[in-house]
Amino acid sequence: MPEQITYYHDVLKISPFCHRVEIALLEAGASYTPHGFDIFNKPAWFAKVNPFSGKIPALTYGGPHVPPEEPSPLSFKLTESFVILEFLADLFPNASLLPPVSDPTARARVRFFIDAVARHVETPMFNIAKDVPGALEKMMEGLETFQALLPDPEAAGGEYAMGKVFTNADCAIAPILGTLQIAARTDVGRLKAEVAKKVEEMLAETKFDRLRRYQKALWERESVKKVLDLERIEGVWRVRFARN
Repeated sequence: MPEQITYYHDVLKISPFCHRVEIALLEAGASYTPHGFDIFNKPAWFAKVNPFSGKIPALTYGGPHVPPEEPSPLSFKLTESFVILEFLADLFPNASLLPPVSDPTARARVRFFIDAVARHVETPMFNIAKDVPGALEKMMEGLETFQALLPDPEAAGGEYAMGKVFTNADCAIAPILGTLQIAARTDVGRLKAEVAKKVEEMLAETKFDRLRRYQKALWERESVKKVLDLERIEGVWRVRFARN
C-alpha cells in the first residue's frame, strides 16, 4: 500500500508555487489528500507541518492516515516548491518528471531550466510588484534567456522544455507564465496599470514567438489545464486584488 501524501495549499488556489506542485502531483498520478487554508490567517497547527517559514506549498509523506489538521509526528514534512518537485520525481520515477539517472546530462538540463526560471524570471517578476528599479527589464531579459534554452521543437520531437517529455522544468515555469499573463492583461493585481500594459506589449513582440508557442503547448497539457484555470484565477484576482 502506498504511503499517504497530504498536500497543503492556499484555499483560493491562486499561488503559482502551489500550482507547480499540483501539476507535478497530477503528472505523477499520485494519490493524495489536498488541504487548503487561508494563508493570511494561518492556523496554529500548520507550524507542525512547516515550523520554519509557515510557507506553502507543503507536503506530509508517510505515517498514519490522519486528518490534515492533525499532522502526525511520524510523517515526513517537506516544503519549498522546487524541493517538492525533486522529491516527487524521485518518488514517482515512471512519471519522467526528471530524466533517468542514467542520463545525468538531461537531468542537469532540467535543473538548469528550473534555476533559470527562479533566478531570471520569477524573482524579477515579483520585484516588479515591489517597484524594484530595473526589475521589468531584468524579467524581460530573463524570458529571452529562458526562451533561448528551449530546444527546436522539430529537432527535439516536441514542444516542451526537454522536447517531447513533460518534466519538472515545465511544472516550474507554467504557473509563472500564467501569473504573468493575468497580471499583464488585467487591471488588477500588484502590477501598476501602466507597467502591466507595457509587459503585455513587450510579450506580443515577434522576438517572443518561440515562447508563445511553448506556452500554447503548456496550456494544452491536461494537468496544466486542470490546475491553471486562468479564467477562474483571474476572477479571484479581481475580487481579492482590485484597485480602489
